[in-house]
Amino acid sequence: MLRQLSWASMNQSRLQSLDDIPDVARRAERQKFLNRWYKPVAIAPFFVLLVLDEFFFPQSRSPLLLAVAFLTLGWGGAVAAYALFLLLSLRCPRCGARYGLGDKCKHCELPRHPNSGDQLVTL
Repeated sequence: MLRQLSWASMNQSRLQSLDDIPDVARRAERQKFLNRWYKPVAIAPFFVLLVLDEFFFPQSRSPLLLAVAFLTLGWGGAVAAYALFLLLSLRCPRCGARYGLGDKCKHCELPRHPNSGDQLVTL
């Protein structure tokens, strides 16, 4: 990461978007995906466990099922924590500030993708 930040600082005139640095672009895509889908990804295993428990083991009070339920809740917490980590750790390669969730950096307006603000809808 430090090597890429120094590369970006040396070539700021050629830096057009986050896509110019592959590692940062990959992290930005993960951030965008998890920001959109972290709730279903986090809750789905718990929901599946509840459905399986209700239909296949309605009378069971097994400690194993309880342990699996806590594991699925732990999974949800881990997914939410990773989404928060990506949000806080993604830094703009141009100015070094947190990039955020928008299409442009709040501080220096570096776009996520080239021509992201110049997209026109043609009919």
